[in-house]
Amino acid sequence: LVHRVETHQDKIEKQFKNLSKKINQTTVDSSLEMYRRDGETFSRTVVHNGQNLLDIYDAGDHGRYARKVMKILFTPVEMSESILYANSTYSKPGLDPNRMQKFKDAVSARFRISDSHWDEFFNLCLHRSLTQMLCDVRRKYRIGLQQAQQ
Repeated sequence: LVHRVETHQDKIEKQFKNLSKKINQTTVDSSLEMYRRDGETFSRTVVHNGQNLLDIYDAGDHGRYARKVMKILFTPVEMSESILYANSTYSKPGLDPNRMQKFKDAVSARFRISDSHWDEFFNLCLHRSLTQMLCDVRRKYRIGLQQAQQ
């Protein structure tokens, strides 16, 4: 009985955490207006290898869209060996600056993020998610290498 109660309690806690994440995400989505500026124009195309990055289906979520664009622009090997932007604090190199500019152009155009607010938007809305994605890719890549060596 105690085990079933604890299991049920864990399920409820997980549901509350998921609900909390959804509420926070909705709050961030509705507050994207603070990163926009009236009258600013954005490109209708950001092309990489013949694909318009603005045509990627994203279900309206900027984080999911950003991760999809990163996976198109960079290979798993590149992502596993790099950090988002070059930084003298870290030994790993940053991802290719030209493709990171395409990434910025695509996300900015898709969600109409003003260039003057990009850094704040990136740091508050994308940085954590993208850094976690790079860590996940790095882990999967290492596991794949270890399995290939066995």
